Amino acid sequence: PYLLSQLELAYAITVHKAQGSGYKEAVVILPGGNSEVLQRKLIYTGITRAAKYLELWGTREELLFALENEERSAVNLF
Repeated sequence: PYLLSQLELAYAITVHKAQGSGYKEAVVILPGGNSEVLQRKLIYTGITRAAKYLELWGTREELLFALENEERSAVNLF
């Protein structure tokens, strides 16, 4: 119990669930490799959730892959 005072409350949600919401700070973690969910819309939505501070975790290649990919139909993702 004495360690609990050192903890800070945090929330984790998906970018999809964050649509329409805003947060002071956000971290966007890109899925590894050339994942089908890596799309330009995902990057845009993730970045625009942060009002003051954003961390984007991923490789340069993953980011470029996402930015070069237009939105795909959900049917094509599965």
